[in-house]
Amino acid sequence: MWPFTKRKPLEKPSRKTQDLSPDALAKSAERQDLFALVELFLVRRIETELALEEKRAEVKLKSAEAEAQTKLKLAELAEQRRQLRAAKMAERNRTAPRDAKGRVSAMNRPNGCAVCADPASPHLTVDEIRLHHAAGHSNGSVPTSR
Repeated sequence: MWPFTKRKPLEKPSRKTQDLSPDALAKSAERQDLFALVELFLVRRIETELALEEKRAEVKLKSAEAEAQTKLKLAELAEQRRQLRAAKMAERNRTAPRDAKGRVSAMNRPNGCAVCADPASPHLTVDEIRLHHAAGHSNGSVPTSR
């Protein structure tokens, strides 16, 4: 016989030949119940996590839809403002007074008054300032009521 082979001890019979004791049967039933409870707990936990994930996805979808609606509305408002500005400019170009060369004159001047438009301008003439006061316009940043 080979000297390095391991011999089985004869004191302990193999498990195949052992009879199951009532304690072992009870413990195995308890274990099966515990495993079933753990499995049920895990299944319920997974179900709740999936439900929460679905709710999160719905909230994300709704918020994305709301954001898209907001962006669309802002784009519409910007387009309306652009069209309004273009219409105002077209109206100004049609109705604004022109100088001898056909250029729009006094475009930035309220009521065509150069002094009201820029009271600190060095290009104002004495006649423009006299006409400004004669028309009863205010003195710009200086309050008229004392």
